[in-house]
Amino acid sequence: MSKAKSDDKVLVENINVPGRIDQLCRTKYSAMREAMLAILPHHEPGMTLPAAKAALLSHLSEGLFLPVSTDGWWLFNWTWRQSR
Repeated sequence: MSKAKSDDKVLVENINVPGRIDQLCRTKYSAMREAMLAILPHHEPGMTLPAAKAALLSHLSEGLFLPVSTDGWWLFNWTWRQSR
């Protein structure tokens, strides 16, 4: 893999499969991280995944996360990885 291509990826450990490292699009991962940090409450009880997905829609770039079904995948995977 060329250096230019590897710069576009972020390595994320997959907690569902110990030792597995996934390469994710750095732009999408960063955008989702920023959006999640902006919408998540700072105190308990937090929010449900459906509420988070609804809140995220206004924070995500349509160019990165269309069709909408892909933002659900990113939301679930990002929240799952951050919870471990």
